[in-house]
Amino acid sequence: MQITGKLAVVAVTLALAGGATAAVAQDRPPATAAAEATLAQAIALKIREMAGEMDAAYRGARGDRDRAQRDMEAVAARYQPLFDAHAATLRDLLAPNIAAATDEAERERMLAGAQQAEASLRELPARMPALMFDTQARVDRASREAAIAGALAGVFMAR
Repeated sequence: MQITGKLAVVAVTLALAGGATAAVAQDRPPATAAAEATLAQAIALKIREMAGEMDAAYRGARGDRDRAQRDMEAVAARYQPLFDAHAATLRDLLAPNIAAATDEAERERMLAGAQQAEASLRELPARMPALMFDTQARVDRASREAAIAGALAGVFMAR
């Protein structure tokens, strides 16, 4: 079962949501908002690509967890420079709003949010193999439960 769509949503949420960038993004110029939207789309596309490659590596390992781990880590290593660059771009986009904050406490909160978003984005490739294993375990568990329910339904329907 291909799980790339759900992983992409989870990953984008990890990287850009949760209020980390929202606090910094208040009252930003339209050009900045457009640049942030473009960056978010580029990140989402790369997450989908990376997740697709990791999904293929997982399935290609045919149950060999060590091989799947190695292959997915190789995928993550190929994508790491790109995510580092995206994180730097995000930092650069958020910096003017942070610098423009007049309240010191607000500036500190904005800076912490921006740093959290940047770190999450940088860490994403390394976290993806664990997300893949976790998601696949949930899919496998749901499939087993559905098979058991179907078998039980068949037993009761046969009576």
